Amino acid sequence: MSFDRVIPPGEEGKIKVKVVTKGYGGNKYNKSIRVDTNDPNHAKIELKISGDVKTFATVIPKSVYLNGKVGDHLSQVVKIVPETPELFKIMKVSAITDTDIQYSLQEIDNSGKKFYELTIENTKKTPGRYFDTISIITDKSDQMPLTIYVRGKIKPDTENQPEGSEKMEPPVPPEAAAPGTEVKSE
Repeated sequence: MSFDRVIPPGEEGKIKVKVVTKGYGGNKYNKSIRVDTNDPNHAKIELKISGDVKTFATVIPKSVYLNGKVGDHLSQVVKIVPETPELFKIMKVSAITDTDIQYSLQEIDNSGKKFYELTIENTKKTPGRYFDTISIITDKSDQMPLTIYVRGKIKPDTENQPEGSEKMEPPVPPEAAAPGTEVKSE
């Protein structure tokens, strides 16, 4: 920030403020600056800065859900589309835990319009849930990394059997029944 330290009565002065919008892409920016003066009628003045911050890239979808059963091939493609005239390069893709997923990046050129496709695949071979976060770093140092949230829910292979194919319990022979239990024959 820079400003004129002395402004004669009745004159104008300048206050220059640099606004850093890193991390605000696609949101509204609202900040205030307080100016202290020696003017008895305006000892404190509040200046408000607001505006819409353009998104430098659109990520579709921002969250990936890989739900299925053990042995299913589960994957989803995420599109990363530049939204500024200056194209960017993706420099690095990494996941926080990197244990239950794998991913691959491909640059696509669609009639001169470049974008990226990130394919995310499940690698979990046992039932359970997992969560991970993929971070995408571009060559635009003035931008925060792009973030994709990944959630997986892998069910045992025996669940979700077709209707009517439930496991049938074998009948209990009368001699194996607990004492005092009545066993009916069909």
